[in-house]
Amino acid sequence: MDGRAALETLEPDAVARACDVFADVVEAGPDYAPGRIGLANAQLLSFEGTRSDETPDVGALLAAGQHAREACRLDPWSGDAWSTLAVVLSRTRFSTEATAAARRAVALEPDNWRHSVRLAYVTWGEERLHAAHRALTLLPGAALAHWLAATVYIARAALEEAERELTTGTQAQKNQPEGERLGAVGLHLLLGLVRLARGNESDALREFDRELEAGPSAHVYARESCSNAWYAIGAVRLRRGQKKEARAAFAHALDMVAGHPGALAAIFAAVGEAWGGGATDQAAQLVHDALLAAPNRTSSGWTIPIEPLLHVSAAPDQWSVVLTALRSSAA
Repeated sequence: MDGRAALETLEPDAVARACDVFADVVEAGPDYAPGRIGLANAQLLSFEGTRSDETPDVGALLAAGQHAREACRLDPWSGDAWSTLAVVLSRTRFSTEATAAARRAVALEPDNWRHSVRLAYVTWGEERLHAAHRALTLLPGAALAHWLAATVYIARAALEEAERELTTGTQAQKNQPEGERLGAVGLHLLLGLVRLARGNESDALREFDRELEAGPSAHVYARESCSNAWYAIGAVRLRRGQKKEARAAFAHALDMVAGHPGALAAIFAAVGEAWGGGATDQAAQLVHDALLAAPNRTSSGWTIPIEPLLHVSAAPDQWSVVLTALRSSAA
């Protein structure tokens, strides 16, 4: 119980404590499935907190997979075991197996909202939408479910629907009591990106500032979200011709995530000198080639319609083939 309480805060220090607690539980009872499930989740979150780093903690992810598989073997009727395995498998690129594991968790415990959220997390397109909305039926106000649903609408370039979903999600996040377990971050960031893509720069900047208010250490994903918020702010400044301010924002992004690819690209290409005349066509072709190389029916590239540096909405004709491919994948 202590381990679960620490884990569900999603705070990095608490996750580290949970790893120690569950490791002791597993050592004391190696055949106790709940202990394995807890340790798998703790190690998975340890990896998640480093996933955007130049050297993510892959060892924690591999260990999480071992404990999750063992939990499924020890208790094949545990929805928690299967849904934990599903998320780990999705992180190790076994998407088909991840979907099967998540579906099994929902079949075993259909009224558990966490399993529906995880099914949404590991699937894509209509199945993700259905699972996210099922989670919201079981637990209205689950902010992460709104975030997951919005990703599908974004890939479909249905930005008005995405904005509606995220507006509801940010309100749900705001209404969460302080210290609420399994809280969410990233909704203000995503809402800001959607509003930016729809041409509302001022509202977008306000949302990015709201994302930064929580700070980079309050949540496993907060540092990554804050880094992305600074990157988005830099892209807006760059559009306005404010190169000095843009460079400072990109530097903030890199302070939080040293290898942030967008910030690095912006500093070396966009800030240093203007984009060349054919750069948009070139970028669209490169992105399209990458999408063709990705496995079929995955969420690859779902952020492209709202990617602030690409600014797809400013050149819809050049990006039409890419946007069509994304819509098809997210159908």
